[in-house]
Amino acid sequence: MTLVPLHLCGARLRIDPKTLRRWLSLAQIVPQSDPLDARKRCLTPAQLRSLARQHARTLPEDVPPTPAPLPVALPLPPDYPALRAELSSLKDRLSLLQEQVAQLTAALIRERDLRLQHLTGVAQPLRPPTEALPAFSLPTPLPPLPSTPAPSPDPASPPLKPLPRHPHPPVIPLIEVRDDGSVVLIDPQKGILPLVPDTPAWFDWLATLPSFRFQSSSGRFGVQRKTIGGLPTREWRAYTHFKNRQRCFSLGMTEALTIARLEQMAATITARLTIL
Repeated sequence: MTLVPLHLCGARLRIDPKTLRRWLSLAQIVPQSDPLDARKRCLTPAQLRSLARQHARTLPEDVPPTPAPLPVALPLPPDYPALRAELSSLKDRLSLLQEQVAQLTAALIRERDLRLQHLTGVAQPLRPPTEALPAFSLPTPLPPLPSTPAPSPDPASPPLKPLPRHPHPPVIPLIEVRDDGSVVLIDPQKGILPLVPDTPAWFDWLATLPSFRFQSSSGRFGVQRKTIGGLPTREWRAYTHFKNRQRCFSLGMTEALTIARLEQMAATITARLTIL
């Protein structure tokens, strides 16, 4: 059944909404709810025509839709075959560029795994080598600059004092969820840990940590145990830095730190930072 919203009824009767409500009250007509949106009130065409007859109003006739013009076939340009050949060559070049980008991506992933292996001291590679891709020419590296002898220090000038070096921040454990769904636990002292997520050994390991990092395709953030009076508790907080400000989110107790909870917090933090 076709329903007409109240704002369209007022437009067809050429009256304001207040007058329309008064006419409906006098005629004892109760508007119906739109089946798609219960917030909207509508009238049936019969009720609309009854209101128009009671108040001597004429409804505008429906204007038939204008038929769309038929497409006109345009003549092909004289260089159409050359354009098709050039488009085909562009597709071949695009395919070659995609292969080169895939090879560069694989090389970057292997370089990252090698650096991670060097930092953690793991003997075996973290990721199996990818299949060989077609080789391509790399740009020629620039020649090294000629070495210049270091200037001899002036005996009259006092020696410069070295700048104070701040200690590096400690490296905290990392929980990484990769694209294939595998979970990698990296400890700075022990390397990759053979723990299965959401198991008793997993929660026992978390209970020994003061903080750690989480990273996945949904986002990344840091996790720190909440303390009261300098004493650690079982409650955790997620934090991230955005626009030179640290933003914290409640993560829950130790027994609630599952992979699903960490993934949910990563998606929540990414969504909130997108809105800011």
